Amino acid sequence: MDEVKNFEDFYTVKLQPLINNLKTEAGAAGNWGIIALVIAFVTILIFVGYQVDYIHGNAGMAIFLCIAAIAISIYFYTNRKEKYTKDYKETIIKEIITYLHPGITYKPDEVIAKQEYKFSGLFRRLFDYYDGDDYMEGIYKDVVFRCSELHTQYERLGTGITGSRLITIFKGLFFVAEISKHFTAGTYIWSHGDEQTGGSIADERYRLMHSPNVYKIKLQNCVAGFENVFSVYSTNPSEVGSILTTAMTERLIKFKQQIDREIAVSFVAGRCYVAIAINEELLEPSGFDTDDREEVKQYFFTVLLILSIINQLQLNRFQ
Repeated sequence: MDEVKNFEDFYTVKLQPLINNLKTEAGAAGNWGIIALVIAFVTILIFVGYQVDYIHGNAGMAIFLCIAAIAISIYFYTNRKEKYTKDYKETIIKEIITYLHPGITYKPDEVIAKQEYKFSGLFRRLFDYYDGDDYMEGIYKDVVFRCSELHTQYERLGTGITGSRLITIFKGLFFVAEISKHFTAGTYIWSHGDEQTGGSIADERYRLMHSPNVYKIKLQNCVAGFENVFSVYSTNPSEVGSILTTAMTERLIKFKQQIDREIAVSFVAGRCYVAIAINEELLEPSGFDTDDREEVKQYFFTVLLILSIINQLQLNRFQ
């Protein structure tokens, strides 16, 4: 794509001035983090010295003052980091989005609605925690879409000395596109071996949200190897052929190979849902190195990934 070829020019002309404006802010946040670490190290030295009887006197007061200083440093570090992240998204990330597709609305602090996640049927495990950010919506190639980073988890209760812990259901990019209202059923394309169809109600894995009855589909025309990678289920088998043509199965295989990620797709009542598993934070600065060009390039490709869902799956053909 031309956008990729022009990244270096875009970075130099558009992003570099914005990044330079963030350097002072990034430095201040990073410095507070360093101060907190140094004070913590000094506190440990004082404590060890007191324990081995090397330090005498008011060691307790010194440790108390150090702990107070650590708390103050962490407070300022957290505030500065949050401000830097907010400003970074509202300048660098927003500029990337505007460059790649000016029509996208970007809301850094919002997440895709829970109703969308539930309606997709892609992950039926009951969740206890629902979190995300970097919400976007827009129209691309006549396809209305919305998406965000999303992280859903459930709490597994512990027994004995084993405490409760959070188990991830899904973490990554969750995407929704409006397609033809002629598709009224639900067709689900899960990774082979990760079907969300349920089993024994006593099995923790199958404590699922309610869904309509679905039928396992044996595709008559699909690209070779498709059914080794994906499993297809539908509430209306007669509708599947209009969606999963040979060409579409080939696109799905190629798209999965291209991004090298686990994906799940569903077509439910006129909408296409795509979930791409990504463990990394999508559009979050990982540190305070404002000169990390490769990190910025990753944000660039993340936004391109959103648009490529429509391109690669040719969702505009369903309009």
